Amino acid sequence: MYEIRGQALVFGYDFKMRLNATADIFPAGIAMTAHVRAEIDGPILATLSTANGKLVRAGNRDLDITISGTDSVNWTAPSIILDIVRTDTTPDEYLGIVLTITTSKAVTRGL
Repeated sequence: MYEIRGQALVFGYDFKMRLNATADIFPAGIAMTAHVRAEIDGPILATLSTANGKLVRAGNRDLDITISGTDSVNWTAPSIILDIVRTDTTPDEYLGIVLTITTSKAVTRGL
């Protein structure tokens, strides 16, 4: 399991982060999916994937994650969680990457 610390996601604004792994876990051609939830058993707030361009391999050890402001504009949870599953293998492979991202409400919003 990997622990990542980064900036907060601000509701209604695009969120981008780059994961840097310590091993080559993102080979060329990899397909991945992640569900974003406010709590582990809660409803899916957003789906991130290589297919929809919200998970982008940036090298054998690097992955760019994007959550759009339109996805998060109506969220209210103090944090979100997501994990990443490799979907180009049979069976799908759980990568052991779990992210908890702090969220906040912007003062400037609704523009």
